[in-house]
Amino acid sequence: GLAGGAFARDVKEALNYVQPTLLPLLVFSGFLLPKNQVPVYFEWLFWLSPFQYALSILMVNEFEPRTYSDGETGRDLLTARGISLDVIPRDFGILLAMLALLEATAFLSTRRSVSKLARAS
Repeated sequence: GLAGGAFARDVKEALNYVQPTLLPLLVFSGFLLPKNQVPVYFEWLFWLSPFQYALSILMVNEFEPRTYSDGETGRDLLTARGISLDVIPRDFGILLAMLALLEATAFLSTRRSVSKLARAS
């Protein structure tokens, strides 16, 4: 949202950038469509989605310590979804790297826009 907003001239234009980008990232995050059901040609969207990394961290945090009445454990559930228990540090690192990249992109775009306005005045 921040990087899309930095490239836009107004709110309406920013929404036009963000909405078509956000929907595929949400659909292919593993929440609506598990990774094993994602078509091979859309798998790159799964790995590109920051929601996928946040979701795996939340799922490990929520389900790992649990044991259910039928004897199934949270670890079994996570394994069935293809999530290993050691993903938390890796996923936090990836999320921080994505955040830094988007922040830098937004900063540079805003800086360019401000300098264009300053030259025009």
